[in-house]
This record gives sequence, structure tokens and C-alpha cells, in this order.
Amino acid sequence: MVEGGIEIALAGLAFAIFLGIHVPVWMRLGAYRAGFALMVFLWALGLVAALGVARWLEIPVHVLTVIAIDGCLMAFYMHLYTGMLRSVSLRLLGELLAHDGELDPSQLAEVYSPAAMLDGRLAWLVEQGWIGETEGRYRLTPSGRRLLQRRNRLASFFVEGPTG
Repeated sequence: MVEGGIEIALAGLAFAIFLGIHVPVWMRLGAYRAGFALMVFLWALGLVAALGVARWLEIPVHVLTVIAIDGCLMAFYMHLYTGMLRSVSLRLLGELLAHDGELDPSQLAEVYSPAAMLDGRLAWLVEQGWIGETEGRYRLTPSGRRLLQRRNRLASFFVEGPTG
């Protein structure tokens, strides 16, 4: 077998286990309820299962190599997953496709209104517990404040000022 081939195969098995569980769960619960924490748990579950197979079969492996390869597969998957789930550009392209490839700006605003996008995002933020809503006013919750503080520390390495 190719040098490192067993590690590649085990990483592939771990990723296949993850996908085999994540996709049906995602389809059942929906994208918003099958969130990031569940994805991390299922990723770890796939890794443990694949490494358990290697141990059971008494196959010597470099565990960190398996984790690194599977981590790269997960990073690629997360990029695609969030791109498909959250991309405004892809949504607009889809609306154009659904309407024979052509709409003017006012027609696009009817099928994909900024107000509907804002309402959907606000509802999701409330559901996550990051903001609260009372009598039509939104407020940042302690959980939302902690999330922003963590995000700001991380973002300071990459960008200055607000993003999104």
C-alpha cells in the first residue's frame, strides 16, 4: 500500500461515517437545528469509530495524520456546507435560474427581498439565544455578547472593523 495509505483510508472512513450520520440528521432536523456543535460531535464520533476499527484490527497508524487528513476533509465540507446554506450570491443565481435566467432588480427584490432575509436571520438569532425580542425591539443577550467577544478576538487577526 502507498506510504500513509492506511491513514488516508481511515480518514476517509471517518469522514464517510460522519456524512452517513450527518446528512440524514440534517435532512430530518433542518440546517438551523443540526448546528455546528452537532457537526463537531459527529466528526469526533467518526474519528473514534475509524480509529477503533484500526485498533480492533491491530493496524498500526499515525493517529495525528488521520486526524489531520480528516480535518482537511471536514474543512472542505464546512466550506461547501456554509456556502450552500448561507450564500446570498448562490440564492440570487438560483432565483434567476428558476425564472428562465432573467429578472430585473425589482423582480429580484420581490422573490428575494432584503426584508425577508433580515426577518429570517433575526428569527434564527433569537432561536440561537444570541438576541432577544420584546415588543418589536431586539437586544443582545449575554450569550450573544460572549459570542461577539470571541469572534472579535479571532477576527482581529484577519480584518479591521465590521464584517458581513
